[in-house]
Amino acid sequence: MQLNANHTPKGVNTDTAHAKRFHFSCEIGGDCLGTMIERVVETAKKTGHYGPTILGNTHLVLAEVVNNIAEHGYGHSDQGNIEITLELSENEITIETTDFGVPMPNEKLPIAVLPDRHVPYDTLPEGGFGWYLIHTLAPGPIYTRLGNANILKFVIPESAP
Repeated sequence: MQLNANHTPKGVNTDTAHAKRFHFSCEIGGDCLGTMIERVVETAKKTGHYGPTILGNTHLVLAEVVNNIAEHGYGHSDQGNIEITLELSENEITIETTDFGVPMPNEKLPIAVLPDRHVPYDTLPEGGFGWYLIHTLAPGPIYTRLGNANILKFVIPESAP
């Protein structure tokens, strides 16, 4: 388990157009992923610029994305790396995740459709709510497969529900 949280990599201008960039990475396994998510949110919180709603939404979306990467992208292996770039600007938080797991089905994001909840309690689906949550709190996420890398970029606006 290894966590790398480079807040200012050498040679990277972190104040372009009033946005600040931070980079995090970790190998999946153990508490590394949870720690990385907490550090990302804590880094945004330390600016004093963001309120509890945008920070909470950032935490929810990032936890869902990282869980999906670990469970589906690297589900075939207990090894893999997840990289996160956090960009802080005036009214939004932008996050880009990069992993080297299997690509999304058809190299496209899943659509934001809730599973049928009007079924008997004991037949409610266990999953299927994550992409709806992601699309709702981070409208318009963008997925790219570049070589063997999965890149997901999403923006959490200050005014998200």
